[in-house]
Amino acid sequence: MAAAHMAGVPARVHTYAGAPYDGVGGIAVALAKTADRVTGMLATHVWAVGRELQQFLENERVVERGRIEVIGRGSSNGVDLANFTPAPRIRPALPPRFIWIGRLSEDKGVAELAALWNVIESQLKG
Repeated sequence: MAAAHMAGVPARVHTYAGAPYDGVGGIAVALAKTADRVTGMLATHVWAVGRELQQFLENERVVERGRIEVIGRGSSNGVDLANFTPAPRIRPALPPRFIWIGRLSEDKGVAELAALWNVIESQLKG
């Protein structure tokens, strides 16, 4: 964001998808909040993926009140899940695949994902 600002990029959008410093303390939280504040100040448009996150960022004074917008009605609201229903498998012998997008941290459900994969794997083996 700083490089885009210095280069004079006219539209700079930052989307907050979470607050990695929520629940931690010390110098790490101070540095993370400062980085988030600077990023938000340098962006021309600031978005959050949900109302709760918007309120959190405003209450923590990371983003100035009234400056942050919520995308649609929030991250999971208004999404038609039928668009994401997989088509029938053409080659059912192939194992299922998945993509992980997120921080590798306990609060993102990595342990649950690993446990689920074990269940899927055992079902495939019969």
